[in-house]
Amino acid sequence: MLHMFNNIKYFLNLAGLNNADLARLMKTTPVNISRWISGEREPSIAVLHKIAKYLNCTAGELIDDIDKSRRATNIPITGCVGAGGHIELYIDESPDAKEVECPPEYNPDNTLAFKVDGDSMLPEYKDGAIVFCRKEPPDQIENCLKRDCIVLLEDDTNLLKNVQRDKDGSIILVSYNNAYPPIKDIKIKDIRKIGTIKYQ
Repeated sequence: MLHMFNNIKYFLNLAGLNNADLARLMKTTPVNISRWISGEREPSIAVLHKIAKYLNCTAGELIDDIDKSRRATNIPITGCVGAGGHIELYIDESPDAKEVECPPEYNPDNTLAFKVDGDSMLPEYKDGAIVFCRKEPPDQIENCLKRDCIVLLEDDTNLLKNVQRDKDGSIILVSYNNAYPPIKDIKIKDIRKIGTIKYQ
């Protein structure tokens, strides 16, 4: 369990949550969460499984040595994600698919890398940037509000956008570049939060 404390912090960040968020979900206090992260206290196996559920990972991932197992591993660039253009989702499974080094905080076996195509998310995401997200499980829309996400629409358009609620409660996809208006009246097939960005 030596690696567990850093792993809880890592998956907490990856999920876009803070100590107070996790405490609220688990019906405990932020102090307890801080004690688990600092190593002052060790959660029981049952609590560990509950933490994993809310952080969208497995109990095993909370215990593994992620620093040792995730060093300098390349993963294929899965495809492109549209930031201004209409990009249909495709998965590049060819043997000569370009690769990129998987960030050390990610599990290479459960990570997707996409190349950004377009300028609608400037200045945060430049054309050609590589963004990373987890393969499984997909995120829930409620966990993605006000977050940058890869969004797959029902027509297989694959977009990089900030996910927000409109005044009427509907989901809209917002660009950082003001030249692009929000995208409304959408049907989402799949959504995943962005973690790390790399520039090649």
